[in-house]
Amino acid sequence: MLARCSILGVLTLVASTRPTPSAPRYSLTTWGAISLATAGNEARLGLVPMQVHGRAMLMLSLGANDPRASLMIYLPGDRVPAPGRYRIGESWDPAPSGDLVLHATLVAGSPERPTGWFEGEAGWVTIGVGTDGAVTGEFEISARGFLSVNPDDEGRRVTVRGSFQAERDRLVAVRGPAR
Repeated sequence: MLARCSILGVLTLVASTRPTPSAPRYSLTTWGAISLATAGNEARLGLVPMQVHGRAMLMLSLGANDPRASLMIYLPGDRVPAPGRYRIGESWDPAPSGDLVLHATLVAGSPERPTGWFEGEAGWVTIGVGTDGAVTGEFEISARGFLSVNPDDEGRRVTVRGSFQAERDRLVAVRGPAR
């Protein structure tokens, strides 16, 4: 009887020391052409099903169904890049230096009723990987675009700042250089 209790105690201890999966979450705040703050649990990193500009692409989606705003950050390649700080660029082309450049799009409003569309021009994203494989990070992005009330004025500027802990799609490799 004592042996059974001891085994049960050891199994309970081992089970309780396993890392628990972190819940996905994000927060973002904007100012400039549009000011808002939102947070939620829709934070996901997945492989885009088709190649973009001739290469594989990952998409970090924050708040896809949020009625206030959503942010998409595109990472070239099919693997989560090594932990570090990466530049946001307005071009989809790779940097001449070979450094990884990310692309970002902010949609203000809901997918059904967008109030603005902004493309990242500059900024940064830090990327890390938690012990459970979740992709974590922070960002600050300067973007330019338009508000839906005047889509011809594409010179409106907005800054987006926030953080995330994203669930990754099972097809996305956790570590390694992006291709």
